[in-house]
Amino acid sequence: MPDIVVLDGKVIGALASGTRRAILKKFIQAPYTVSELSRELGINKSAISKHLDKLADAGLITKMENGKEFIYYELTNKGKSIVGLNENAKLVILLSSAITAFNLGFLTLYVCYEKLQTPGEPANTFGIPMSPGSPGLVSPENILLLIIGIVAILVCLYLIRYTYKFIKTTGIE
Repeated sequence: MPDIVVLDGKVIGALASGTRRAILKKFIQAPYTVSELSRELGINKSAISKHLDKLADAGLITKMENGKEFIYYELTNKGKSIVGLNENAKLVILLSSAITAFNLGFLTLYVCYEKLQTPGEPANTFGIPMSPGSPGLVSPENILLLIIGIVAILVCLYLIRYTYKFIKTTGIE
């Protein structure tokens, strides 16, 4: 059974900074010194040290002091678990959301279409009084269904576009 990571206030505070999240991602590759992180991220050493202190206080990284003049920092198991919501998991979440939005949109538009095809009384399941001769297309219920369906399809398209950009930037194959 995988370890469960508790996101307490210190962890959430440490992850609130984009710089600290960038530092955590660096540690996926290898341990780093303050100087190396400063050079790679283009941030002064003092600021890097403060960020590292915050990450260490949250238990996400630890110092590796091996008697040499350089102090390296690396991810703890807790830090590995946090960073472990890896790109594949994010991809699954994005694709699942896109599929759900598509299904909602398609189903809503299909229900609206079916209501338009049904002869006889205009469909009215929301309890909105309608005159007997009013066309079904302009009923408040069908307009609402059309709006919900179109918005859901647009959300799906946005998520697919975002997923494509995500795949390109992370290099997932």
